[in-house]
Amino acid sequence: MVKIVEKWEVFKEYAQYHRLGFYQVLESAKNTEIRMAVSEVGFKKLFANAQDPLFKEILSFCEDKEYIKVHESIRDEYFFQ
Repeated sequence: MVKIVEKWEVFKEYAQYHRLGFYQVLESAKNTEIRMAVSEVGFKKLFANAQDPLFKEILSFCEDKEYIKVHESIRDEYFFQ
C-alpha cells in the first residue's frame, strides 16, 4: 500500500534519502498527471499545462535521481496469462 502525501515539498524531502523511485506521466487531452513512489510513500499531482514550472521541477527531480519511468501498471495475477 502506498501512503500518498499532498505536498510536493514533503515528498521531496522524504525522497532525498532514498535511492530507488518510480514515476509515471499520464497525459490526456485536458491534463497531465505525474505520479511518484519512493518506498511506501507516493505523490501525485494533476496539471492543466505540462509547461507548468512545478511539473517541470518534479519531472527534472525524477530524471536527476534516475527514477524508473513506469509505462503502465497491471495486477500481478493478470501479468502472466
